[in-house]
Amino acid sequence: MPAEIPAPAAAAAWIALDLSPTSDLPLWAAHWLADGEDGEHLRHLAGLSRSEPREIHDVQEAALADCRTPIPAVADAAEAAFTHLARLFLNGHLSERGLLNDLHAVILRTGYAESATSLPLAQVWLADEEWDGGWGRTEEQIKEAIRAACRSQLDHNASSRG
Repeated sequence: MPAEIPAPAAAAAWIALDLSPTSDLPLWAAHWLADGEDGEHLRHLAGLSRSEPREIHDVQEAALADCRTPIPAVADAAEAAFTHLARLFLNGHLSERGLLNDLHAVILRTGYAESATSLPLAQVWLADEEWDGGWGRTEEQIKEAIRAACRSQLDHNASSRG
């Protein structure tokens, strides 16, 4: 799902949601090493080929533990995933439609958990129905609502961290 290098917390969320692109994990691990993270499992993961999905899967949790990042419970993973999606969108790496598709996938994987559906970004997750149906807000109003929800998600994340 993610189109740029996520922080370890976001990667852990994608793994918890079973939405992680396994083949990208060695590249991500190499970036985390370059950013100052370290550990035996992280180095091992960074050295794997993207064509070794079983071995990547087997070491991913230990590599994230090297980054002091546990795999969260599925219901708790949405906040990190949504924050990463909001950043991707606001940085121009994800379209409105791509964002809405990813929101659907995350909310579905959490089993529609309130911990996911109550987040700021979740407030636009059904906007594609309005958009496709041609009712309600204009396309530009929907796009602005998506941008505002992304900004609110980042503000929420910043305020929940302290």
